[in-house]
Amino acid sequence: MTADHHRLREAITEELDRIDRIAAQLWDGDCDFTADSGHPGWSFGHVAAHIARGSDFLAGVLLTLSSGSDELRNNALERSDEIDREATRPGAVIITDFEQAAHRFAHSIDTVPEDRWSSTRVATGRISASVEDIIEIWLQEMRIHVPALTLGHEQDSRAPRSQCLITDFLPETAHPPRPAGGDRP
Repeated sequence: MTADHHRLREAITEELDRIDRIAAQLWDGDCDFTADSGHPGWSFGHVAAHIARGSDFLAGVLLTLSSGSDELRNNALERSDEIDREATRPGAVIITDFEQAAHRFAHSIDTVPEDRWSSTRVATGRISASVEDIIEIWLQEMRIHVPALTLGHEQDSRAPRSQCLITDFLPETAHPPRPAGGDRP
């Protein structure tokens, strides 16, 4: 394992630990997942569903990259519809899905042979990416969106102040409409 692979695996472990802590806080708290998250047009349920579906989407990209297939295993437009549907589920279901999806992503990394980590392939029809790139995107996504679920309990000083990276990674035709105000969550 290269030093960079080791660093990425450590970062994933740290992020999963944080996600597990936050999920435990959400279980112990009285989170209203229908409340406005501060992301334009999205409730806390939308943010949690976005994190879960984004983790699953990127796990699918990893499987595509590692298998040598040219077919992305997830339809991005369906993912947007899923986020809207899943945002209204009961809180316990939302929390469980959010946490389990992050762990599914981490598990998908273990299926990728080390020799494929740095090879770059076209992942979505318009963007080339390596396994390392996909992991970095996932980590950035977690640092951008997970703090929105902490409801002020935990702040992440590493969180970049930028828009969602997954939407930039999707095929152009798969972008959801921008909410009023312009920026995607």
